[in-house]
Amino acid sequence: MGEVYKAVDPRLNRTVAIKILHQHISDNPEARARFEREAQTIARLNNPHICVVYDVGRNEKTDFLVMELLDGETLARRLERGALSLDQALGYAVEIADALDKAHRQGITHRDLKPGNIMLTRSGLKLLDFGLAKLQQPQIVSSLSEAPTKVDATAEGTIVGSIHYMSPEQLEGAQIDSRTDIFAFGAVLHEMLTGRKAFDGKSAVSVMSAILKDTPVPVSQLQPVSPPAVDRLIARCLAKNPDDRWQSAGDLGHELKWLMGSSLQVSGSITRESKLPVKGWRRTIPAGMAALIALGVAIGAGLAVWMVKPGELPRTPQTVRAAIPLPPGDTLGYLGTPVMALSPDGTMLVYAAVHGNGKAQLYLRAVDSTEVKPIDGTDDARGPFFSPDGKWIGFFAQNKLKKVPTSGGAPQTLCDAGGSNGGAWGEDDFIYYAPFSTSAIFKTHATDGKCEELTKLDRSKGEVSHRAPQLLPGGKALLFTVWTGPGTDERHLHVQPLGTDQHHELMRGASSGRYVPSGHLLYSRAGALMVVPFDVASLKLTGSPEPLAEHTVDIETASFTVSDSGTLAYIPSSPRRNDRRLVWVDTKGVAVPLPVRTGAFFEPSISPDGHSAAVTIDGPVEAISILEFSRNILTPFTSMTMGSSQAPVWTGDGRRLAYRGTRNGFRNVYWKSVEGDNAEQQLTNSENNQTPGSFSPKDQQLAYTDIDLITGGDIWVLGFDESRNRTEFRKTAAFETGPVISPVGRWLAYSSGESGQREIYVLPFPGPGGKKYQISTDGGSEPVWSRDGSQLFYRNGNKMMAVGVTTQPDFTASTPRFLFEGQYEFSDTGHAGYDVAPDGRFLMIQPLEPAQAATQINLVLHWFDELKRLAPRN
Repeated sequence: MGEVYKAVDPRLNRTVAIKILHQHISDNPEARARFEREAQTIARLNNPHICVVYDVGRNEKTDFLVMELLDGETLARRLERGALSLDQALGYAVEIADALDKAHRQGITHRDLKPGNIMLTRSGLKLLDFGLAKLQQPQIVSSLSEAPTKVDATAEGTIVGSIHYMSPEQLEGAQIDSRTDIFAFGAVLHEMLTGRKAFDGKSAVSVMSAILKDTPVPVSQLQPVSPPAVDRLIARCLAKNPDDRWQSAGDLGHELKWLMGSSLQVSGSITRESKLPVKGWRRTIPAGMAALIALGVAIGAGLAVWMVKPGELPRTPQTVRAAIPLPPGDTLGYLGTPVMALSPDGTMLVYAAVHGNGKAQLYLRAVDSTEVKPIDGTDDARGPFFSPDGKWIGFFAQNKLKKVPTSGGAPQTLCDAGGSNGGAWGEDDFIYYAPFSTSAIFKTHATDGKCEELTKLDRSKGEVSHRAPQLLPGGKALLFTVWTGPGTDERHLHVQPLGTDQHHELMRGASSGRYVPSGHLLYSRAGALMVVPFDVASLKLTGSPEPLAEHTVDIETASFTVSDSGTLAYIPSSPRRNDRRLVWVDTKGVAVPLPVRTGAFFEPSISPDGHSAAVTIDGPVEAISILEFSRNILTPFTSMTMGSSQAPVWTGDGRRLAYRGTRNGFRNVYWKSVEGDNAEQQLTNSENNQTPGSFSPKDQQLAYTDIDLITGGDIWVLGFDESRNRTEFRKTAAFETGPVISPVGRWLAYSSGESGQREIYVLPFPGPGGKKYQISTDGGSEPVWSRDGSQLFYRNGNKMMAVGVTTQPDFTASTPRFLFEGQYEFSDTGHAGYDVAPDGRFLMIQPLEPAQAATQINLVLHWFDELKRLAPRN
């Protein structure tokens, strides 16, 4: 209908918002009348949660409305970051109900209640846009075209609009009253608590059908911390028949206040999400949720030490569910690896989180406290785990296995470990860990750091790696996951008695196994958390597996941890965590999505002519497709039947693609022509994990990364003459990755951890030797040259950096300069997670819902009795 401007009222010296009716609409008498009705409607409403109207008028041919200027963000924008905590959602819901009650008592129905019309400000919530409100009168809407909501189509079959919040009677053209707003209210509250729409579909028709026929999934099934009373309240809001709904917003508001008082009001107040900068080294979670957690812990502790009267049996502790939201602005670290651990006694939780700069750091907190303490010296930390006595935390960072005392102090390096595929601290004071993505399990003593290989990969059975180890009670056997390469059934639980080099399979299709003192194994299967009785003495399963239906975890790492005392902590999975889109990003950080489907994209690589790009797409098996920019069509390049294919690199002539392929238990470099159906050819042959980096200008050489069990990441060069010689370019203990040869072929840039953190360096190519130049100064990864070789780009956390380069008469590099910052996907193969086009734009991968399910950790206290009932031992 119009445009909204920020303006200043010079008479009263205040900043306001002016809403101006579009000229072509202002000439329409019906539209002008509707505009005036909006002013009259809002002016009749006096409520702190409804946007205030100051004035209305007409200047020549321009109709305008002067309104309160609000400083904040819409609920729709907030929900892009994921669901709200329970106390935040209910607090906002009370304010919405209060605003609706005021409007309904004046005979006004909003008719377009949706997250986009709800503004979150520091002073509270404000309900916007009564422009579609209809004064209550006995009138029938004759057709859907007269309904208040338009359907915005951004692409064919994609619906983005408030049709998702329309009531059945709106869709059917029936009489509309205040109960229509109550239906929309239920849909909004459901979305606030779950982060997803109550009714959704791929088209307008499917959304309408869902509203008319379907019942949304109860909130408690998606957010276990939510009480059943919330499900009942929302279900009554969303009843198909208006007579079955709450009959007034006032009654609904009273029910919400009662629910808050009985479930959340431990501290006496509901606290909003803070937008203020965090100061100091301590950070706390929102007070309302802290109160909930304190309540849960208090209940659990109280029941555990229940006062027993003479002659009475002690009562079984009640299972308590709670949630720990991260401090505002924090997200959990890279979910491709374990990110959290509970201490054995269940009193402490450590997790890896990102705060602002894109770098993960460890944080420690007591489960019954709101204080969160960052652990210094743990930048880029992954895979934390506790010592048996809870006095130390082991973790992986900067391609090393490290430990740090929980009481405070500097981290200590134990040994090299290029990956972070799981670690466990045994009662024997040995640490069992998986150092690389293609290695067996190693062990090292927690004090001397001497490492040795413990398990052996059986390549004849296609074993690529052993991961997620746990020393079983008694210290006589090791439980771990065997990964046999991409496929539908590639993870298997194995056990190996110590003192032998033989391991046997416990269960197929299972991963991240953890034995718990209740006599069970917990494990992940296709993202579901499963439990099965297990006998430690015989190392055999003693019952049938059962799913824990309410718990879903990340399919790759099964992000859960269990204490010996019976507490479970887990990160709920997000169904859209791997939903990403390809975007062009200019040097100022402006992102423009490509008009292609979304997918689990990784590692884009632009062809030399700039007309197409190869990209890795995750799925049952990682495969490579080629995107033609002119037609916006993705064409498969490698087949899933071949095995996993990743990290595509173009030859200089654009006729072939090299890539990392997982074949028969090994990860080597292959290449294949893009012109026709030629079979792939194997370029390297080694038990080590190998990833291509880049070709020299005339395709005479290929630089690639080789992961060695002793030195970690090394850089090698493969020649393409008749001898196909393989020569060592850079081999140190510093873990070098990401080699890229300059366009002129005289220099090679790479990432190395030799300084204690990853930095970008340049060496003369093809070497050997020569002066080394450090490019980055405060951390760097994923180097990429500009097409003319005058700039070198790299990433520092979420920041894109650029360095000017000259090569004549000598090599010089300018001071790194910041280009832009954003949440874009990284690569976990050593390959760059982005590429640079000939015109200077960046082709990057953007998650559609950044960190949606990675801002809270769910807790279940006193859980073992529930396990025993669910999966009894034979």
